[in-house]
Amino acid sequence: MSQKITHQSIKDLLARGLKENDLVGRTAVIRGLVRIYSLQTSTEKSVENTIEWNKVGFTGFDGKILTSIAGNFVQYHRLTMKQYMVVAKMIQKYWNQLYRIATAKMEDIPDIERLMPKTHPSEWVFIK
Repeated sequence: MSQKITHQSIKDLLARGLKENDLVGRTAVIRGLVRIYSLQTSTEKSVENTIEWNKVGFTGFDGKILTSIAGNFVQYHRLTMKQYMVVAKMIQKYWNQLYRIATAKMEDIPDIERLMPKTHPSEWVFIK
């Protein structure tokens, strides 16, 4: 039986990403990053920043760094440990957006599987 998605369950899952060697938490952090990145406009992705006020995506302050890291992860399927920790800390404040995404009708949300590595999360590269 699957767990009901709540605000608290999203917060807890993202918080697990701050713990060392928690694969479920790391996967949630990366999937959350890629999910929000997938909802950015093509212009925002190309300039690696937040431009439009559309109630989805990264804040203006976080836009440049998180868009850059997400784009690199989608392209190369790896992050440095320092990049991962930046994402893990910053993604915490996006819990409400991720909750809204998780509970939305699936036809309203783009599929991110094409952006995710085809390998198991344990095989994603976190370079020291």
